[in-house]
Amino acid sequence: MFSGVFRSYQDCRSPASNDGSVCECDWECHERSNYRVRAFLGDGSASVKYIYKSKDPVDAEDKAKSLLDINPEGRLLREIKDILDELHIMINIKKQQHRAFKQFRKHVEYMIAPPLSLAKEIGTARQKKITGDSDIEDDDSGTPGKAIKRIDSLERDKMEKSAKWTLEFAHDLAADLDDRVADLNNLRESAEHTEKALNELLGLKQQRASVVQARKSVQQTEETLRKGRSIMLFTIIIIIFQPLSFGATVFGMNSYEFEGGKWSFRREITYILPISVGIILTSFILAFSPFTRSLLFLLFSVSWTWLVTSTRIYNLWIQFKIDSQHLTKVRKDTVRKWKESARAEKQERNEAKQKAKDKKRMEVLRSEEEQKQRGNESVPPGTV
Repeated sequence: MFSGVFRSYQDCRSPASNDGSVCECDWECHERSNYRVRAFLGDGSASVKYIYKSKDPVDAEDKAKSLLDINPEGRLLREIKDILDELHIMINIKKQQHRAFKQFRKHVEYMIAPPLSLAKEIGTARQKKITGDSDIEDDDSGTPGKAIKRIDSLERDKMEKSAKWTLEFAHDLAADLDDRVADLNNLRESAEHTEKALNELLGLKQQRASVVQARKSVQQTEETLRKGRSIMLFTIIIIIFQPLSFGATVFGMNSYEFEGGKWSFRREITYILPISVGIILTSFILAFSPFTRSLLFLLFSVSWTWLVTSTRIYNLWIQFKIDSQHLTKVRKDTVRKWKESARAEKQERNEAKQKAKDKKRMEVLRSEEEQKQRGNESVPPGTV
């Protein structure tokens, strides 16, 4: 009975199939997870290599999106987590079995070991208990005493064989239980190793995604620089030709100051070119000279600060605390007050309309009551 109980604990068959055990299913899951991890590592390396060598940005972007997808690894990680939970439950059950078996073995050895070591004494005691008052008759005849001794010897041998078999079975069962616990621990170590590999794979995939994103950012930066150069080229062309176009337009007007449009081309050029060159040079200096921009900003800041402080505008600003936050608060308060006043006016209008409707309804009811009273008074008493 005890063997059947413990074997029911140890024979862990899967519910879906009677051929393989849960341990074998877990081992197959570990092998499949390890294979997928190796496959994902190979695919990720190939994808990164293809992205670096690819000249098609659309295809490279699709590969980068596949690298950013962590759903396969997430499914594997969830599966290995479930396997670890199942192994943890199985190991706890085996530990409980081991503790129960230790208690059982201790009690069995306590119950069986004395008959093995004290077989003669127990046999003698049983003989005395069985024979009782017939010891004198046994001494006279001798034959019944020998038969009883032979029966006790057979019982003692049978009990010794049963005890030895029970202890040997308990020893084998303990060894089998230890082997199963060791197998479960090995499976747990393998599952933890697979989980660690999956976590490393996720980290590596995130690093690869970061590398791909960094490369994409570099490409976007390069593209922005190229577009910036193109815009700079167009800006330079506009800076050069805008003053010339403006001068040609001005001198092309048929006005009296230009002698009715009778100026010569050379004379117009003498006015257009110096002005245009001055404007172009000034624009280039402001655009490409940081020192000039800093100097002009310094002069403007110093001049503006001197003007504000000397005319006490700054003191007034400090006194009234006119800053952006104050103006924002004033704006919000003003808007809130206007909205509240508008709501109050609307509510008052609605209340006035409701009062007018109620008053009109009361007048109608009063007039109906008066008409009913007049009708009752006009009917003579006793008429039907």
